[in-house]
Amino acid sequence: MRNQYKLLNMCVDVTSYPHASGQIMEWALAESGKYICVSNVHMCMESFDSPDFCRVVNGADLVVPDGKPLVWAQKLLGERKAAQVRGSDLLLAVCKAAEKAKIPIGLSGGTEKSLSGFILF
Repeated sequence: MRNQYKLLNMCVDVTSYPHASGQIMEWALAESGKYICVSNVHMCMESFDSPDFCRVVNGADLVVPDGKPLVWAQKLLGERKAAQVRGSDLLLAVCKAAEKAKIPIGLSGGTEKSLSGFILF
């Protein structure tokens, strides 16, 4: 069962890097299609203003609190274990876990120049 708090209209999971990356790895190993939102205050306000956007975010399989104010709100609502999970740091944690488990990852977007330093398999 998910541990979430509703902030305005947006649900945000209480999680950590080990929990979130572990969950993502479980989904990868199960070859299960999921999506994750890395949330901040702007997304919270957009969810409040746009029912369509709110449905997309609240439909996510995991909504991590990237923005510190979201963590503060969770703590004010009584969640002692609330912690910030920055999207960029979560990506690195997932990449390390995927490397260890020998699970390939795919990245899309960017330019040829931004890929020039990467070794592609």
